[in-house]
Amino acid sequence: MKKYFFIILIFAGLNSVLAQKSGYGIGIMLGEPTGLSGKYWINAENSLNGGLAWSFGENEAIYIHGDYVWHDNNLIEMQNGSLPVYYGVGVSLGFSEKSRINVRIPIGVNYQFPTNPMDIFVEIVPQLGIVPSSRIGVGGAIGIRYFIN
Repeated sequence: MKKYFFIILIFAGLNSVLAQKSGYGIGIMLGEPTGLSGKYWINAENSLNGGLAWSFGENEAIYIHGDYVWHDNNLIEMQNGSLPVYYGVGVSLGFSEKSRINVRIPIGVNYQFPTNPMDIFVEIVPQLGIVPSSRIGVGGAIGIRYFIN
């Protein structure tokens, strides 16, 4: 099933349309946790990012997260496309035997194709657990999204 999803994304991305800094995107992310990824552009520098995912680690759980993100479009210059560095703050809710609430601080890079409505991202996410107890952790993901206006 994942193979077909990637093939659909690749063919859909072959459209000659402008790269996205508006609209909303949906795709997948692989890492900790793994699942669906979404992004909604508020303006050219800010977005709301979210995910519905599951963790395969020692604390198996289903996670929902949402982040408010700032993009620095001038830090890394590119000939084709753009590669903004981003950072933000958010929250994740984990559902398993014990419910969890974490504060998230995503930091990453987001390659935006010059002529396709797609992006690829890599992020690392330091987290502070606040429920059921205080703890520090780190998550991360690599993903791809297709954008729709």
